[in-house]
Amino acid sequence: MASFRSGATWRGVVGVALACALLLVAIVAGASRAAREPRVRVDVLEDRTRASTYADVTSEDTRGRFVALDPARTNVGYSASAFWLRVAIETDADEPTSWILEPSRSPDRAELYPEAGGSPRRSGALLPPADRDVRARMVAFRVDLPPHAKQTFHLRIESTDTIGLAVQLSDAESFGERERHENLLGGGYYGLVLGIILYNLFLFVSTRDRSYLLYVVFQSSLVLVQASLDRFGFEYLWSRSAWFAQRSDEVLGSIAIFAAVRFAATYLETRARWPKFDRALQVLAVGALAFAVAALVYDNDVVKLGIAVWFLATVVLLLAAGAVAVRHGVPNAPYFLAAWALFLLGALVHVMSAVGVLQTAGPISLAWLKAGSAAEATLLSLGLGNRLRLLRGAERRAQAALLDERAEHTRSLEARVDERTRELSAALAELRAAQDLLVRQERLATLGRLAAGVGHEVGNPLNFVIGGATELETHLAAIESSPDRSVALVEARRALRLVTSGSDRIKKVVANLRRYVASDDVPPEPTDLVAELGATLDLTADLCAKCGVTVVRSFEPLPLISVRAGEIGQVFMNIVLNACTAMQSGGTLSIATKADDASVEIRFADDGPGMPASIRGAIFDAFARSNGGSGLGLFVSREIAVRHGGDLRYVHGVGATFVLTLPREPAAS
Repeated sequence: MASFRSGATWRGVVGVALACALLLVAIVAGASRAAREPRVRVDVLEDRTRASTYADVTSEDTRGRFVALDPARTNVGYSASAFWLRVAIETDADEPTSWILEPSRSPDRAELYPEAGGSPRRSGALLPPADRDVRARMVAFRVDLPPHAKQTFHLRIESTDTIGLAVQLSDAESFGERERHENLLGGGYYGLVLGIILYNLFLFVSTRDRSYLLYVVFQSSLVLVQASLDRFGFEYLWSRSAWFAQRSDEVLGSIAIFAAVRFAATYLETRARWPKFDRALQVLAVGALAFAVAALVYDNDVVKLGIAVWFLATVVLLLAAGAVAVRHGVPNAPYFLAAWALFLLGALVHVMSAVGVLQTAGPISLAWLKAGSAAEATLLSLGLGNRLRLLRGAERRAQAALLDERAEHTRSLEARVDERTRELSAALAELRAAQDLLVRQERLATLGRLAAGVGHEVGNPLNFVIGGATELETHLAAIESSPDRSVALVEARRALRLVTSGSDRIKKVVANLRRYVASDDVPPEPTDLVAELGATLDLTADLCAKCGVTVVRSFEPLPLISVRAGEIGQVFMNIVLNACTAMQSGGTLSIATKADDASVEIRFADDGPGMPASIRGAIFDAFARSNGGSGLGLFVSREIAVRHGGDLRYVHGVGATFVLTLPREPAAS
């Protein structure tokens, strides 16, 4: 245990000794470096006219107007004056040394006059880097000092940007290291933001969501503002336009304000949620565009200060919008609020430094602005990404709900279709029953019209039967009482023939009637249409005779076709009766038949007055009357023809012509 403690003690002693040695080395190194660095004193003279020359400020009268630079007041903000800095540098080095003299903020124009006078060396943010005294992004001058010397330089600076009066001396190595460090930080910022811009541009191309495009426009304009502040814009983008370089910060900044407002309105959907707030954002956007135009036309402090105030007002209002959105539970609003809070912090430091409220150096204020901008770009991009995720989730839920709704709608529709199908089937059955009843009723009505003719057709042969039977009874009695039976038998046979002829005639009429009134439930069967037509003409012969209608038959043999004979007979009967009704004073009804490979045709043509023009287009409609009948004859006839797969059509000409066409193949019943 003792040995361990002893070892631990020795290790502690060695550690403390090493630490003390390192501290001593650092102190000695710092002291030696401090001994090597020159001592600098700065006096300041403000030239409000910008007209003073080197000779003027070094004259006896003016020399006493220089005042010592206040270390707490080195940033004068925006100023229209030129400033002369009298920089006294004293060195105790034993050898000649070379230093880099650099203003704390890079002015637009800078001239360094040596102690002995002569031509000044020039530099400035509006000069291309190749034309500057020190070829670098920052404005700087090289100062060579002899050993143990004290030299005084006069540095004239003027700028449309913030003016810093402090200067610093750096050796070439430190200056280069600091420039590389700032370039590295700037490159990291630009790389990060440009990567985010490209990513969101890809999302816009993929989704066509306007929010991503507005975000890309906003971040691109903000990157251009940073590039302008870093002087990269003048160095690489608009190096040939010093005029625009003087105004680029304000013009691009105003455009960035406009893009930020439009993006925020779309991101938070202020038009739908808070119309009054949205109108306030529109005012900010219009004002930003007005400031952009003013910055192009006027290059003065009033415009610059107005843009700075407008920018801060915009950020504050956007923060308020974010806070309201968070309170109302708007998705992604926390990202928005955090982004603008961090951006506001960096922007406040930069703007307050720009107007001279804070005495920070230019690179420090720009670093704050970059940090806030990078945080804002990252958080808003994350918010947009989360917004896309939420939208896709909502889309999936909507699609699932839509599918469920469609499935439910399909089930409901199927149930309704089934119900409607049953209703239509029932209605169709009722319609068919009503149609069959209508056909039967029309047939009975036709029989009523035929009653007189049928009675005549049956009455004549019935008289034959009655007369022949009476005569036969007489002759049979004569045979029983007469010795000459041969003559009586001849007369009896004649009387029997009268009875037989009358009976056959009655049988034929009854058979025709039975076929005409046959049930519609009888299935179709092969039928001779010519024979069926002849039977119909036999039934209507008496009526045609009474009307003085002469029937001219031009019958070609027709093949047997499968039909319901009673229904087709009704079609024949209706057309013949209509012709007789139309020709009460006599006329001719020509009936012709013919057949081809596909169908048969029966044509009925009369020389009557024809159909009136008023009903010619509706003669096959139900209850369309042309001759005082029921108005159902032609309607029922066409329905029968259609049910058999054929057609019944009217041909207007001299009189009336009806053409019945039936297929040779069996029609669906």
